[in-house]
Amino acid sequence: MDIETVEEFLSSFDYAETTKDSYRRVLLKLPDPKSLRAFDLVRFVSKPEWGSSQRYTALCACRGFIRWLYGASHPSLAARVRRIPTAPQPRLSARQVVALIDSFDLNTLAGCRDRALVSVALDCNLRATELCTVEVGNVYLEEGKLFALVKGGQWAWKTFSLETAEAISVWLEVRPSLLGNPTLFVSFQNPKWGGPLTREGLQGIMRRWGEKVGFHVSPHMFRRSYAVLSTLAGAPKNVVKVGGGWKSDKMVDLYIGELEIEVTRPYLPMKNLRKP
Repeated sequence: MDIETVEEFLSSFDYAETTKDSYRRVLLKLPDPKSLRAFDLVRFVSKPEWGSSQRYTALCACRGFIRWLYGASHPSLAARVRRIPTAPQPRLSARQVVALIDSFDLNTLAGCRDRALVSVALDCNLRATELCTVEVGNVYLEEGKLFALVKGGQWAWKTFSLETAEAISVWLEVRPSLLGNPTLFVSFQNPKWGGPLTREGLQGIMRRWGEKVGFHVSPHMFRRSYAVLSTLAGAPKNVVKVGGGWKSDKMVDLYIGELEIEVTRPYLPMKNLRKP
């Protein structure tokens, strides 16, 4: 589809920016939907490189777009795909987070930024776009909290530890002051040097971290790690839920479910076979 029509559609609804980004990536690849049938639409969203969740999101984007263009009687709107529950996703252990932080050279601008970035990502449990848009003026070091624009276009308070406050403080001391941009985290890649980080830029930074330390790192891993590491530190589920901004226990259970099975470890049959 042409970009003007897609942007007109996205501007006609109060979608969050993250939702707009997801829908835009799908709709710009959509062939002319005028003559699409339900079968054609299912085939379009059933790309092998897309997981179940991505296919479902893609179908929602396409159906909303086609309904907006042609009305509710369009034949392709009968398309359905089954949404398979998400499997447990990788997270960072405490050991890996420490290894990651220790890999940063604090004698460099990027090293100071990256330590603060990891600290905020882990303590404040922010998504990629949310991390990129945190502004210096919304960070309150003495109170240990910041104000962020989160999913759904809502503003939310996030708290952070003294350790994270120290990492932010060190970064702010060396952060170039003549950038003319309010975001806490900035890019050091040309031609965007000094500009705000983008979601893609953040993903690239974390990919390079992973290549250096020898394990995969991505923005969303910090959300999963927040849930698990907070639970291991003794936080009750309702506290983890509040800190994570989750409305129900479902996502918390998804992220920490593996911990519950650990109680069976002392009783595993193979461990006890040769005991008298």
